[in-house]
Amino acid sequence: MSLVLAQLFWGALVPSVIAAAVLAAAALFLRGRHEGGAWAGSIAVGAGFLAAQAGFQGMPPFPAVQATQWAFWMVGVAALAGVLWPAQAWLRWTLRVGLIALALSLGLRSLVVHQWTAGQSALWLSALGLLMLLFWSGLSANASALDRGAWFPIVLQVSGAGAALSLVLTGSAVLGVLAGAATATCGAAMVAALIWRQWAFQRYLVAPFVVAIGMLSVSGKFFSDTPAACGVLLALGPIAADVVARQWGGRWPEGRAKLLRIGVVAAFSLAAVVVAAINQPESDPSGY
Repeated sequence: MSLVLAQLFWGALVPSVIAAAVLAAAALFLRGRHEGGAWAGSIAVGAGFLAAQAGFQGMPPFPAVQATQWAFWMVGVAALAGVLWPAQAWLRWTLRVGLIALALSLGLRSLVVHQWTAGQSALWLSALGLLMLLFWSGLSANASALDRGAWFPIVLQVSGAGAALSLVLTGSAVLGVLAGAATATCGAAMVAALIWRQWAFQRYLVAPFVVAIGMLSVSGKFFSDTPAACGVLLALGPIAADVVARQWGGRWPEGRAKLLRIGVVAAFSLAAVVVAAINQPESDPSGY
């Protein structure tokens, strides 16, 4: 199989098929009931991503060595956490902070241990943690507003596509394929949401998606040539969409207000891609 076909196979086809199978199995199990089974969204994203990464890169060791290998294990943890997502707000925030802190400390362990001082580590981990927390909070806010139908999976696809393209354009081919895999699972979720319109599983997509896109974007910044501005724009897009929609969307019909959210996320994602295109490095035969 050629490299391009392998990238399409593992970065799009496999994760979307597996995510679709998980969601379809859960929907059939529910037999038309829409009050349960929302946890299947978390499993769908996690299973699709894990299968894609294991197939494309091989099964990573544990403990992992590289940052991308830690992404595999952390997405699995996030998917399981998503299944048991608590109803209490303080528990949700505690879990978010804990997952983000663990993801960053493992993904950047080589820099923390061998390159950064204690002050640099504290500064970088705090700043990156805040950005990932904003990203997560923005997506969660949009999930609450778009809790039925295909609108929220589209938001995730737009955000994930921006991350994948930014990584590919700046020489991070592997990272781009993996970000594309996370995005492809949301494409399957969009189709499922169109078929089972009253099934509110959308917010359960968030945890594994944030961990996957967040860790891959951080790896692009520190282990490749992706500009920091790309990650910042992608992180701020969902929270900006929620703020704009709350400020002005109430004056519009419901459909247009939902499109407004997607449009704002798309604008930030496009800006990230433009920044990446402007800052493309010289060709690197390693293709990391």
